[in-house]
Amino acid sequence: MAGLSDELHSANITVFGASKAAAQLEGSKCFATTFMERHDIPLPRSQIVTSAADALVAIEQYGGASNSVIKADGLAGGKGVFLPDNQQEARDAIDKIINGQVDGDGTKCIIQARNHGPEVSVFVLSDGSDYRIIPLTSQDHKRLLAGDKGPNTGGMGHTRRYLAGWCLIINGRN
Repeated sequence: MAGLSDELHSANITVFGASKAAAQLEGSKCFATTFMERHDIPLPRSQIVTSAADALVAIEQYGGASNSVIKADGLAGGKGVFLPDNQQEARDAIDKIINGQVDGDGTKCIIQARNHGPEVSVFVLSDGSDYRIIPLTSQDHKRLLAGDKGPNTGGMGHTRRYLAGWCLIINGRN
């Protein structure tokens, strides 16, 4: 996030790592959301909000707390994404973000429509002009408890598979 690879490059040291500009994709959920929207990269319906009142309105627009995801902007060590099951959990998450109990400055957060089901990450390398998809996927199991319950863990436990052997089950079908 701080731009170490930029400094090393400027000192003619070869380095493999994201530039400060590219690191914003990981370091700011608001930046990543607007980037994906600008480049037509599919993502859930999203709203960047700057107040608790606006966050609660967005949550209702997505069908309530259990159909929403609340994300603090900034790096939060896997602890800045909340999947509330009810309105009180949503309010508690928003309060934590606004009151600085989650990394980030608390001035904004993202409310997204929640996608239910498995998550698959696809990894890509880019030099800023070209890109290559790495033929390896990852599936995080982010909730602490069995049955997809409990707080997010930031990706505790995952499996990796090669794309050629990966099969997603959608709506009970392969």
